[in-house]
Amino acid sequence: LPVDEMAVLDGEGFLDAQSVHRWPTGATDRPQSVTELADQPGSFVLLAADGAGKTSVLESLRAMEAAPTVVNLLALDAAGIREELQQAVAAGGPVYLDALEIAARYVPNLFFILEGCLSAAPAATVPWRLACRPAAWEGARAAGLDSALLGFRQLRLLPLTRRSARDAVLAVTSNPDGFLNEAVRAGLGLLAASPLRLLSAASQWEATGHLPDSQLSSMQYQVEELLKE
Repeated sequence: LPVDEMAVLDGEGFLDAQSVHRWPTGATDRPQSVTELADQPGSFVLLAADGAGKTSVLESLRAMEAAPTVVNLLALDAAGIREELQQAVAAGGPVYLDALEIAARYVPNLFFILEGCLSAAPAATVPWRLACRPAAWEGARAAGLDSALLGFRQLRLLPLTRRSARDAVLAVTSNPDGFLNEAVRAGLGLLAASPLRLLSAASQWEATGHLPDSQLSSMQYQVEELLKE
């Protein structure tokens, strides 16, 4: 969904599935599935918090597109980024850049570099698929990327519907409805906006019979489980 459009939630904190169908067919501001983005010539950035599923969405989209190129920014310095981006453009397929906010910690002028590369004429010949946390994107220079490519869009990931949340937690609990009912009673329906946190809470509930009382306790549980392996 475009970042300036509001998502409609149901009374439990999940995405209101009916609201998705109220947009006119073909409207540019309506919610879109990942499959609709595949093989589209336009470029975009997915903006969402940690755990919302940006990487999973990009991986799913990449599997549906022809000749994609992934540039691992975390493995490159400034010169390497410029070189890899030039090679990616020359390859002619969609270019994928994930975790911009993390890469920016190691390459302080990352957004300057990206703006310069994406502003060059050859960059307009391929579609770009970016992902970033909103706070980093809205920083001093990231907004310059919006004007680097014609028709560039900022998109945000929608929360899960209750049905989608149920399907997701089936992987970690034998009683998905019981977990979701208890999560809603505890006011945790908004976990639907973060599939990673939702799965973590469901896993802890399945193992202990209790919901995490905070994000910190959920993280502590996950660390303890990893140490047991």
